[in-house]
Amino acid sequence: MTVTEVVSEIIEDVVEEFEFEEPSVAHIVPKDDIMNGYINGVPVLALCGTRFIPTRDPNKFPLCEGCKERLGELL
Repeated sequence: MTVTEVVSEIIEDVVEEFEFEEPSVAHIVPKDDIMNGYINGVPVLALCGTRFIPTRDPNKFPLCEGCKERLGELL
């Protein structure tokens, strides 16, 4: 098996793990993580536990209630 085939299989496994839905809320994610997600297309973990690949402008959506609650607990 070539390196390209192995990488393709890994990518397919990762893509199948995530549901690519249109976002309905904006999640809170650490700044370094979100930048890495946008630039490299890697999944990030929000405070509420949602794992997603960032692709949209979060300012266009209401803030996730789960992330808001978790942030309140941390502060």
